[in-house]
Amino acid sequence: MLRELGQELRAAREQRGVSIADVQAETKIRSRYLEAIEQGRFDILPGDVYTKGFLKSYAEFLGLDGHAMVERYKQWQAEKEGAVPGQAGPTPAPTSAAAPFTPVAPAPRIQPKSVHSADAFRVSGDAAPGSGKGRGGLWTGLALLVVASIAVGGWLAWLNGQSRGGQGEPPAQLTGPANSPAGGGNQPSPPPSGNGQNPAPPEAPAVTLEAGAVTDQFVLPFTVRGSAATPLQLTLTAREGCWISLQRPGQATVEETVPAGATRTWEFTGEARLKLGNPPAVHLQVSGGAVPDSAATFPITYVFTQS
Repeated sequence: MLRELGQELRAAREQRGVSIADVQAETKIRSRYLEAIEQGRFDILPGDVYTKGFLKSYAEFLGLDGHAMVERYKQWQAEKEGAVPGQAGPTPAPTSAAAPFTPVAPAPRIQPKSVHSADAFRVSGDAAPGSGKGRGGLWTGLALLVVASIAVGGWLAWLNGQSRGGQGEPPAQLTGPANSPAGGGNQPSPPPSGNGQNPAPPEAPAVTLEAGAVTDQFVLPFTVRGSAATPLQLTLTAREGCWISLQRPGQATVEETVPAGATRTWEFTGEARLKLGNPPAVHLQVSGGAVPDSAATFPITYVFTQS
């Protein structure tokens, strides 16, 4: 199936009289990847995400249905893995039988005992109201209550006297060798002065990024303003694996696949052209200024020009 896809793309290209170099110039897809697609050699492409983006961009450039081309590629992937899209697999057998439900008899209700008024005021359980023994227990309880009240009152008075610090005597002041001046007396400690105890608030980005006019859906231009420092720093943080290609005046081209979680920082002066194979997988910054993330499903090139 992959060879048939490549043959269809090649036939469409030749019918329109377009060369591989022309396709590379317009789609920004390298010529060796275009040739691999036409030959059905998808194994040398950078990855599955890039393959889908290359197919869609190549097909739409030739006037074909890019979405249908990607769907045919997905169908080939499903057949390769031995699964048919849309078909559910067999339902797994239960590992163990469910235990039978056994009803549980409700707990018996406990009827509360009624309390009669005569029992509520009884001091002793053995003495009935009006008996001499019951009156003796009642007087004993009242005497204990009075003694307890006097003891609590005395304790509260003592506690109040302690809190006053002995008839108006001012509380002692705590002094330490670190903040006691030679002349005596406590002085307030000065606030920390730039020794790392209080971190400074984050500084605003030194540059501003102005998006330029988009004349090509595969190229996003930005003008970097507000920084006289040279060179500028371009920082890339990868959320997922992403193939990149970086071009800077007077420096060698950088090409690599940045793994997920990795960060790369490059310096440039004047202009930098950064091509991303999987734009949503990365976040970019230029000298602290955040570059808006892209949701493009095809390779795009960021062009940063220093003003």
